[in-house]
Amino acid sequence: MIPLNGKAGRTREVLLRAACDIFSKKWYDTVSVSEISREAGLSNGAFYNYFKSKEDIFLQLLHRFLRIFESQLNIISGETVNSRLDKFINITIETGKENKKLVTLFREGQYRFSEMERRLKDIYVDALKQVYGRPLSEVEYLFVTGPIRFISIRNLYHGRPYDLETLKHFITEGLFGDNNLNSTRVFTPVEQNKCSAPVKTREILLEKAVELFSGQGYHDTNVYDICRNSSFSVGTFYRHFESKESILVELVEKIGKEIRTLIAKNIPDNLNRLEQTIRGFYIFIRHLEINPAYYTIVREAEFVIDTTVEEYYDKFEKGYLKQMYPGSPDRVTIANSLSGLGHYFGIEDIFSGNIQGIEESLITLAAFLKSGLPR
Repeated sequence: MIPLNGKAGRTREVLLRAACDIFSKKWYDTVSVSEISREAGLSNGAFYNYFKSKEDIFLQLLHRFLRIFESQLNIISGETVNSRLDKFINITIETGKENKKLVTLFREGQYRFSEMERRLKDIYVDALKQVYGRPLSEVEYLFVTGPIRFISIRNLYHGRPYDLETLKHFITEGLFGDNNLNSTRVFTPVEQNKCSAPVKTREILLEKAVELFSGQGYHDTNVYDICRNSSFSVGTFYRHFESKESILVELVEKIGKEIRTLIAKNIPDNLNRLEQTIRGFYIFIRHLEINPAYYTIVREAEFVIDTTVEEYYDKFEKGYLKQMYPGSPDRVTIANSLSGLGHYFGIEDIFSGNIQGIEESLITLAAFLKSGLPR
């Protein structure tokens, strides 16, 4: 290994920056060592003097982001919980803005290497212990980080505005102070959408695409794979879809519509606003427990058809905006805070397995939505 000082250190940094530029624009599987070397103006041999493989340099960049983020959160200080929470929110959002390329590739890294999400969570947990002066429970952790992380991503990639004071008030004071939760009215069975085995050619192709995209990934699936698993010819595929990307677009739109329809038909009119919100989370999570492939497909689609995914989240935002939030100065911030809670609760329940008893956890969440997180 070449010592990493002087010219050698500068060469290594050139390779890291080139890799960061490319990985932030393209899916990991589509990038080659040759492409990184060309971008850096160096040979493949020079690359291998510093890195073992494409995975090695990718992981180096992921760890670089974690070091930057951790070092920023380590400087949190202040006399009160509120002042420290201000800094936590600002650092979380501003670090993303200042390191957008690293954040972009880190989001794929979380999807590809599960230990990265665990490491990021450890950083958040340690920082929140500084903020509150005590360890937080799993539900407390999600109540604080879910809205902040989701709003940060929506602002960074979709240009959605947010109001810092509204976000902080949501966490510290809650949203539904005048409502109580009757769990017997909220946790009733979910009537799933009626669906029969696909019989039409288009439906069969969509079903097989779901299986393949969620099982082996979008980029590792080709049109021939979909056709072979559907027992149709490639020509038949192209009579229904222009490309592999177009079938992914239709799947994301279909998933969003299916979830929104299911929520709408399973929320009774006699629930108050707090109960409606918790009921919505419950339906969302129960449906995705049955269809975990949906999360995988939407997550991977973020790196292929970001505009479609933006519209997917926009429609959930619009659903929340239809509700009334008296006293809230910025309803868009509230809408995305609620979307973020549902999103990250689902991830922790379905993929991480960190939610022990979804009904009990949602009852605890309801208390925070009513009165805020105890300080």
